[in-house]
Order: sequence, then C-alpha cells, then structure tokens
Amino acid sequence: MPTDMTNLNAIAVNAKQAGDRLDIFLSKELQISRSRAQKMIERELITVNGKLPKKAGDRVAVDDEVTVSSRAESRRDEAEGSLNHGERDSSTPRPGRVGRNDNVTVIIETSHYIVVDKPSGMLTHPTEAGEKDTLANFLVEKYPEIKNVGDRKDGATSSHPPPPSPSYGGHSTPLIGGNKHAAPHVRPGIVHRLDREASGLLVVARTQEMFEHLKKQFKDRTVEKEYLALVHGKVPVDWGELTFPITRSRGNERMAALPLTKKGVEHEEGKKALTEFTVEKHFVNFTLARVKLHTGRMHQIRVHFFAYGHSLVGDPLYYTKKQKRAWDNKLGRLFLHSARLGFTDLDGERKVFESTLPKELEEFLKELR
Repeated sequence: MPTDMTNLNAIAVNAKQAGDRLDIFLSKELQISRSRAQKMIERELITVNGKLPKKAGDRVAVDDEVTVSSRAESRRDEAEGSLNHGERDSSTPRPGRVGRNDNVTVIIETSHYIVVDKPSGMLTHPTEAGEKDTLANFLVEKYPEIKNVGDRKDGATSSHPPPPSPSYGGHSTPLIGGNKHAAPHVRPGIVHRLDREASGLLVVARTQEMFEHLKKQFKDRTVEKEYLALVHGKVPVDWGELTFPITRSRGNERMAALPLTKKGVEHEEGKKALTEFTVEKHFVNFTLARVKLHTGRMHQIRVHFFAYGHSLVGDPLYYTKKQKRAWDNKLGRLFLHSARLGFTDLDGERKVFESTLPKELEEFLKELR
C-alpha cells in the first residue's frame, strides 16, 4: 500500500521491493514522480538506515528503513511557488512544469507553438478510457487556447471557436477524454505522439495555422525525428535500415512486423515503414542506437527492433522470455527517448531542438559494461 506523504515515518522495504532503485521505490510508495523522488534525494531529504544515499540509483534491500525528512513538503511548496511567480515573454525559451507533473519540461514557448519534453509513464493524449493525467490535459490547463486547435472529432479542421464545453474540477478548461462531454478537439494542438513508456521531445501547436503547417510537414515526412534506444544483444552492423511492413496484431494491443516472403518480396499486408539506425555504442549484451524515423507507424521502433531480434530494453510489450529478465526490472521503464526534433516554423525558418537522456537512463548506461 502506498505511503501517505503526510506521514513521514520510516518506510520498511519488503522482500518484493528488494533490489528496486531507491527513486523507483519512493515513487511507488509516496505516489510521486521519479523526477521528484530524485530531487528529494539530491536535496538530502531521504535517508536509508539513517544514512544519506549516494545516488538515486542505489538499490534498497529487505528491512531497509527509508525515511522522508519533514522538510520535504515545505521544500515542495516553496519550489511550486517560485515556478508560478511572474510571467515571461512567450517568444523566449521558458523551462518549467506543466500542470501537476514536475517531470514535464517546457523547452520553448512561442506565440504559435510549444516544444515540451515528455516524461516516461505519461500518455500523450487520452484514450477512449478518458484518462485525465495526460500531457494533453496538462497543456490545456496551462495553455487554454489550444483546446480550440486541431482536428475536430467530427473530422472538421475549422479555426472557428467550437461550442462551449462543460468545466471540470473547478477549472474552466474542458475535460479531454473518451466521453460525450469531451472537448471537440480530442488531441488539442497535438500533431504527433510518443508512446506512454517513451520520453522526450514533442511539438504542440498553439494556433490552427501552425497545426495545419506542422500536419503537412509530418505528411510530407520533412520533420526530423531522432531517438536514442538501448536494445538487447550486439547489433551486427554499424548502420542499417529496417523495412518490415507493420500491421495490427490480431486479438491484442500489439503491432506486428511482417517479414519478407521466401522470395524476398514485402508482404502486401500492413503499412510500409522505414526505420534507420546508427550504432552509438556497443556493450557486452546491449547496443545503444540512434534511430531515425522516416515513417510514423504505431510502436514502429519497438516493433522493428523486436522483429530484427533486438528488442528494446524495458519494453513491456515486445520481448522474448530470455530478454525479459533482471536488467529490465532494474531500469523500470522503456529505454526509448526522443532526443532530436526538427521542423520549419511559419516564417520558413528551420528549428531544431535536442534533449539529453533523462537521469535514470544515463545512470543505467553507467552500470553496463
């Protein structure tokens, strides 16, 4: 059972939790983000058996006592207050947080678009289940104007304001999700998405003009999208292209890559997909690759590398029993990060943004040989 954040007594580690990273343990027990847990550790607000941990990646053991300092809550309130104080010019870069999630970083705001760094574990937009804790919901709370931007559920793309929607939770912004009262733009301002398990860069349109401009670039495949992925095994080439057609797997949420026929011809079924990769570094049992998408199929990178025999580390959907072992459990997430994003703005100027690996991925790499 998760620990109440207001109860700051020591938390005992049980046998099932033994071997977990400290930040993952705190995230689950206190129901907070891993980023916040890491910040608490950095600020020396956490002790293990009365001693300060060396790093967020330290492993907890059975019967360890993890204690949260009473300063934790006051530090959080001070941090939130400083982030909410004052306004900046929207044309300049503005790092910060979105909604209640301290793991989302705004890379830049302009009058026409926003570039954000999405954390692992967060949906880009709601599914038919109507989830509220998504990037789309947080963005609508922070930038209410984008609720009128995007493709309408009825298929229209008019820039005229939609009819009013009911409020929720004391806010005037509409609920985005799978119900009859949802906002008319079910994916407000969002032209592309990242899997829930992935992290990294996304561009969101603030105006209908920019939405249509970005949409055309994605359709024409002129948007630059590069990812960093850690895969199982030693990839035998330094550069390659994966071209398996992709289709939806029958009876589950997975996608499937169709291999070549015996004559070396692609299947007529499925959609064409092209994934280019360059090996960044080889480890004993893993390979770090920089991946460039030329098409945008669902789960494309994950499906292609799984079909190639080198599934991504930490992937909860695409893996073999041999690959789904201790290393995945130690990481606690999918090793896939959107590291580079390039597009053209409304003035015709090329914009390129880069994102470094999140701390937990960097620390995981340091543990490899």
